[in-house]
Amino acid sequence: MTTISVVVPVYNAEETLGHCLRALVNQTKPPVEIIVADNGSTDDSMSIVRACTEKSEVSIRLIEVSKRGAAAARNAAVLKAAGDWVAFTDSDCLPDPDWLARGVELLANHHVAALAGPAWGSLEGDGSARLLGLTSLSVGLDEQYYSTAGPTGTQGFAAANLWVRREAFLDIQGFDETLTVSGEDVDLCARLYVAGGRLFYSPHLLVRHIHVSGIANMCRKMVQYGRAHALLFKRHGYSGIYLDLPLFGSLRFSSPFYFWCNTASAEKKVLLIFFVAVLQPWAILLLPVYIYWTGRFLRRRAVARA
Repeated sequence: MTTISVVVPVYNAEETLGHCLRALVNQTKPPVEIIVADNGSTDDSMSIVRACTEKSEVSIRLIEVSKRGAAAARNAAVLKAAGDWVAFTDSDCLPDPDWLARGVELLANHHVAALAGPAWGSLEGDGSARLLGLTSLSVGLDEQYYSTAGPTGTQGFAAANLWVRREAFLDIQGFDETLTVSGEDVDLCARLYVAGGRLFYSPHLLVRHIHVSGIANMCRKMVQYGRAHALLFKRHGYSGIYLDLPLFGSLRFSSPFYFWCNTASAEKKVLLIFFVAVLQPWAILLLPVYIYWTGRFLRRRAVARA
């Protein structure tokens, strides 16, 4: 029988942690345990954990991790986990009620070392939060296997919705704790592939991500993702020129140099349109085209979730 431990790293997450824990204890198939790895929170996060523990029939274990960073918190939790598999999510995420049940079903049908699904935005908050949530961490709409990080070294998955066989996780020594801002999850996937492990991605393994509101926060996230992608490209990618462009898709050119420009995701499309419109006002006419594209994407996503 497959046993699942859920791991949630926490740092000052009082606004969302309660929602996350309630979503986990109310799963149609409960986990063996929920391990909350606190990274030195100074707000009311720990009070929320204790309150949920008192009311929950599911075991909620709280551990304190002195080393900063989500990677260190997750690693410490896995060492104490009792399950054969570890399902990672984050304190600002809301797994669907059948998240664990669907995951166990997928594991029964696919012999893999890891499992992943989308962390689609919850479409809550202000405009910038909803924009970031349209495609951020969504990855794709089709089920498929992954066994390579790809030419840019970024063909991995967010720990907001990532399952790993505990033995395979320990074999590659877990997350790289030197990556304290972003990218440690995709790096883990890349090293898992190198070790011979396969990952199965399913859009039906659903988690919703509550993005932080504010344009400044959106830009900060984009900078963090950009820095992480550059590091992953250097670590796991191949030399060449890579261009990911709206309408044109992915273009690859042979080169001894490393160069990658990605303007294909939702928030980057909008920023690109406004940037070009400053120089060429007619470019603002591209915005309705983008809105149409977004509508098509959301319809496809609704079908995938059905």
